[in-house]
Amino acid sequence: MTDLTRLQREGLGMLLAFDHVCRRHGIAYQLAAGTLLGAIRHGGFIPWDDDVDVCLRRAAYERFLAVAPAELAPAYRLRQARTEPGCPFPFCKMVSGEGETGSGAFLDIFPFDGVCPGPVRGRLHMRLAWLLATALAYRAGKAAPGDRSPTRARRWARQVLVWGMRGLAPQRLAGGLERVARWREGRANAHVACLVSGRMRYRQIRSARDFDACIAWSFEGHPFPVPRSYETVLENLYGDWRALPPAERRQPHHHRLT
Repeated sequence: MTDLTRLQREGLGMLLAFDHVCRRHGIAYQLAAGTLLGAIRHGGFIPWDDDVDVCLRRAAYERFLAVAPAELAPAYRLRQARTEPGCPFPFCKMVSGEGETGSGAFLDIFPFDGVCPGPVRGRLHMRLAWLLATALAYRAGKAAPGDRSPTRARRWARQVLVWGMRGLAPQRLAGGLERVARWREGRANAHVACLVSGRMRYRQIRSARDFDACIAWSFEGHPFPVPRSYETVLENLYGDWRALPPAERRQPHHHRLT
């Protein structure tokens, strides 16, 4: 068994455990990002993918966090900055095994918060969340500041952002990001977005009505919920999602496998 096969098998086990808890408690969720793409295009994992992604509304996310610790098998743990000192994750990461990273397999659980993309205050809300998420990614060592920016001005702007945040612990930044993301909680919101993700395309501003409309789809032989408008979601994420990427880009994104 290759390392990638092992990671995918353990990831599927975590997804089934997550699904069991959600079904037991009536918590609505859906496959997201590369896992959604794999389900629609491949009927399972993208052959070179090495993790699992799901998303759900903030209220459902909080319900899952409340019930999951007592429901999950001891082999699975939930990691997030809110409850784990030193943890930089502003969303929940389900891991398998002991230690900080366990066996290496993990499932990312992304909350979608209410947004109002039209008014100036709504755009400022989303921009502030993006700045905090970007700063957190740099402070947590997940990205080299400015290395992909096309202009010198943008590279300097990103470097200034990192310098300005260098005195803040990643956990504090994650807490601030969560508070900003939940700013519109409790209000009527026609749109939702994943504000805790620093990667702009994964933020996915979607209408709340479309987000809640899901259908069942087979992933590795098991039915899981996916958005009814999956074609639009995937097009916004990946562009021409039906086409395979060049061979040199068909690599795991989170692990270096040998």
